[in-house]
Amino acid sequence: MSTRTKSAFQNVMRNEPLVSGPPSPPRLDIPIPSREYSHVTQLQLRPSGCVVTKAKSAQSLSVVTQGRIQAATDNQLAWAWSKRHCAQRILDFLWLGPYSVVRDRDFIAREKFTMVFMVRDKKLADSGYMDVKNLSEKLGTAVDSVDVSSQAPLSSIFDSAVEKINSHCLDRHANQCEYVVVDGKRYPGKVLVCCETGNDRSAVVVAAYLMKVYEATFIEATQFVLFARFCAMFTDDKRSMLKAYEDSLAAQRQVFRERASYGGARLAGGIKRGFADTIDGRDTAMAYNPGYGHLDYDRFVGRVTRPFTDYTGAGGMDDSMQQDG
Repeated sequence: MSTRTKSAFQNVMRNEPLVSGPPSPPRLDIPIPSREYSHVTQLQLRPSGCVVTKAKSAQSLSVVTQGRIQAATDNQLAWAWSKRHCAQRILDFLWLGPYSVVRDRDFIAREKFTMVFMVRDKKLADSGYMDVKNLSEKLGTAVDSVDVSSQAPLSSIFDSAVEKINSHCLDRHANQCEYVVVDGKRYPGKVLVCCETGNDRSAVVVAAYLMKVYEATFIEATQFVLFARFCAMFTDDKRSMLKAYEDSLAAQRQVFRERASYGGARLAGGIKRGFADTIDGRDTAMAYNPGYGHLDYDRFVGRVTRPFTDYTGAGGMDDSMQQDG
């Protein structure tokens, strides 16, 4: 490389570090809640008043939750490795555990579960099915499931799983079945959610249930589950699924609230927003002044759009360098 070529690049600076592989999504960390100042008691969930399920109304959803605030069950300090083989209470009416607990009929009868809900790998759908079928026949416990294909992401069954759990409770209420009493509180149903280990698919589905029914954030839902079942695993891909699900639910709730605030009149006609509805303030000035800058300016604040920056003079490269290039 000639001296002149070297001088042409001496004022060029790289904006981002070089990487050898494809870009990866940012890591989503789950912070560990502090126990100082009784922080544990603050891990509570309140039933959502914004209906984004197939329940006919908020009143129908309140039948499932009974409108009660749920506090996290703190098992972390007393956690033992052997507890991974047991089921733990996440909500008063929703438990999480492995398939193996289904064989303990005394436990199922003592806790008065009204349904066992399985989150199964489609390839292993028949594994353990006979144990659950026998349980249903002898104890009268309902059985339902969702099958997850290796070709589809786990998030594809979130909504289906939530609706099946809620539908079971609503059907029991509609059929005037006997309510289940938990610590003096009555619920129309009590569900055990399980998979092979109780740590993987079923744990993620339970977290998704908390996000949809209790309007929990991704962080709140995973912390709530981990407090009760410390061995639950939320790998990076599962965290990304739950975070994307949180964003999807937030968008649905925004639409619901807009419809409620306008009585459905504004959105019912299907009229799309005009261009003027999408700009305000600084963007308005940009729209009517072509020399002002870019529309949607906020998206580009602090955003580097070039891999390199030339700092040779205020105007960039001089004419001689441009001709040589």
